[in-house]
Amino acid sequence: ALNKLSNPVKSIRALVDLFLVKPFGAKSIAQRIASEYYGNDPYLVPQIREGAKKELNNNKVLQVIQRIAQSDDYQSFLLEENPQDSLLEVIELADPMITSAEMEEIKSNQKKVRTVMWILQSFIREKKMNETIDLLGNERVSFLIKELFTSF
Repeated sequence: ALNKLSNPVKSIRALVDLFLVKPFGAKSIAQRIASEYYGNDPYLVPQIREGAKKELNNNKVLQVIQRIAQSDDYQSFLLEENPQDSLLEVIELADPMITSAEMEEIKSNQKKVRTVMWILQSFIREKKMNETIDLLGNERVSFLIKELFTSF
């Protein structure tokens, strides 16, 4: 015990290990903290997400939005002046099974247009949450975090 008190690097490593260790393959404390952080995000609350999907009421459009969120292409048109118009255009071009009547129904209803954008944001945040949690569970990243904290 005296050795740990006299060696602050070991103490810091032990503290960082406490947050990064995955007991019996379960999530680490850092992963649980990230899950809790994202769990409070309204875009990820299951009841709200299901309500938005019901409001959209179009599984084909929903699947295209999910594919867009899984790719990194969404970033380019979200930066445009009218991102919702760009998104609707991408959706229309992405799936030939979506009829022009279905797209007109969405385009003519501002609430549905906002719902489409909200659902995209929801899928993007879900993707980022999963990436963050996976990253915190990666052994190499854990090693780098320990090195970072003990290098000062």
